[in-house]
Amino acid sequence: MRIREMRLEGLYIWPPQWAWRQLPDKGVLNNVKVITRTGLLRIDVYYKGEPLMGIILAENKDLESLHTKLKENIGKCLSEVGDLEMDR
Repeated sequence: MRIREMRLEGLYIWPPQWAWRQLPDKGVLNNVKVITRTGLLRIDVYYKGEPLMGIILAENKDLESLHTKLKENIGKCLSEVGDLEMDR
């Protein structure tokens, strides 16, 4: 299953929820962190030279593998990242 096809309670987890503006699948992945004691991943991207932050809400069983997959793909365009395959 591709990341963009993953759901949590029927809602797609991709694209991330952005803190300040809507960016469907734009920008370059710069960093990803697990927010302790939550089902959240914080992602940092660069878009048009600006750093932006977003969050991804995922099921606890998917959180670590999603974190690892995103970490492995830092530097890639978000549209490419959304198309990555995840083992479930």
